[in-house]
Amino acid sequence: MRNLLTMTTALALLAGCASAPKPKTVAVAKPKKVFKPAHTVEQIQAAFDEAVAAMQGPTPDLATARAGFEAALKASSRFPAALFNLGMVDEMQGRLAEAEGHYRSALELLPEDQRGAVRMALAKLYLGQPDRLDAAESELQQLLAKDPANLVVKHNLAVLYRKQKDYDTALKFLREILAREAKNIAALNELGLLYLDQKNHSMSHWILGKAMQFSKDTPNADVLNNMGLLWMAKGETPGAVQMFQKALAADPNHISARKNLGALYVQYLNFEGAGEQFSAVLASKEADLEARLGLATSLFGQSQFEPAEVQYRHIVEQLENNPRNAGEKTYLGKAHFQLGRLYQEFLRDQEKALASYKQWVLHGNPPPDHPKLQEIKLIEDMVRRGVKAPEAPAEPERPSAPAGGTDVSLEGVDVGAAMDADPDAPDPVEAADPADGAV
Repeated sequence: MRNLLTMTTALALLAGCASAPKPKTVAVAKPKKVFKPAHTVEQIQAAFDEAVAAMQGPTPDLATARAGFEAALKASSRFPAALFNLGMVDEMQGRLAEAEGHYRSALELLPEDQRGAVRMALAKLYLGQPDRLDAAESELQQLLAKDPANLVVKHNLAVLYRKQKDYDTALKFLREILAREAKNIAALNELGLLYLDQKNHSMSHWILGKAMQFSKDTPNADVLNNMGLLWMAKGETPGAVQMFQKALAADPNHISARKNLGALYVQYLNFEGAGEQFSAVLASKEADLEARLGLATSLFGQSQFEPAEVQYRHIVEQLENNPRNAGEKTYLGKAHFQLGRLYQEFLRDQEKALASYKQWVLHGNPPPDHPKLQEIKLIEDMVRRGVKAPEAPAEPERPSAPAGGTDVSLEGVDVGAAMDADPDAPDPVEAADPADGAV
């Protein structure tokens, strides 16, 4: 089985390729390929190699990648590179608990001197979860202790401390990076976010502008996305739209830019354009709750109530009414609230409305004076007495989006009516994830 050991070198290869050119087409969902059972080292190697190629191709094929890694692991369960890469597929699809499990399994099988890539993957996984920042810090500090000069580790520690609002410590790490590499794009991008978090818009603009200048030959989608967030913070919505679109031109698979653009389109009543953005996210990351909620909102805004119901139900079924953290609890509460509205106001099914509203009360923790609580009592009384809901009145004509589809200027659009369709529409607050290998 000597060849199986040599295949673990692919683990480091995949972990360190973030600076390679990114695919220029959007990842799409494809039918899962069926791999023949692997019995020999050569067959295991072939399944593994095909899975890696599927991840790295111009259009990432995550279904084939998953099937290949699973086939390799079925034949050889103690295969750390396959476990690690399957964890990467999990993470790309939003299956975070499964990703952590596969990363942890890979970590246990590797010798101490080969665990760095897995620890970094775990740290980045935790960095994306607000309630796991302590775990991220533990992994990163272990890495820093072994390699105090590692700029990637220092960059991710800066991200961590910014998220914890420890701006002085974050700034310390960023200065250490920029002292060695003054044109480090990832560090400049993170510094721009740090100033944006502190509402120092002028400094944020200057720093992000520098990052754009240094990356003008190869536009950086993270920087462009965050410049879009800065324009939003300054109230310059057309500029924000332009930046999010430029980010997607640089990297069509940039999840944050797509969700930010989709959220803006919802806010300005371009529900069709919003649906396109959220659908593109879900094509490659089907477990993304934020994108699923955004798609449901887009359908709701177009008065497509049954399709919207399907999307809200998808969130409920995905979480099985058993959220694992505060974020999942929030999405579950919003999904139940919107289902209640659909059943009460549009589909006229009071029993289903009551059931959904009760789940919203359980998971959404509304304040005692929330006006909907009194309505729930009335609905409960109607259901108990067997009173049917009256026919829905003719729906008033909704404000329409500006002409021009998804590539549209938003100047002059009435913001006041923007949230008529859904008060829980997503807000554009998605910062770019820290780049793995850019520092």
